Amino acid sequence: YLVKPAKNEKALSRLVSHVFTQRRKTLRNSLKGMLAEDGFEKAGVDPMARPETLTLAQFVALADQMVA
Repeated sequence: YLVKPAKNEKALSRLVSHVFTQRRKTLRNSLKGMLAEDGFEKAGVDPMARPETLTLAQFVALADQMVA
């Protein structure tokens, strides 16, 4: 199972670190101010999901939206 590389590995690292320090928050709440609301839709990720339910590919898609 291959995942395309992130556009910016630092953004991916920052995203993953940030969402896992925000205990039990939804992605929408924990990424407020870091990611535009339409970024979730463009990444194909439910903003009401919790970080522990995402796949690596979904994290990459979110990180790519952060730097888009």
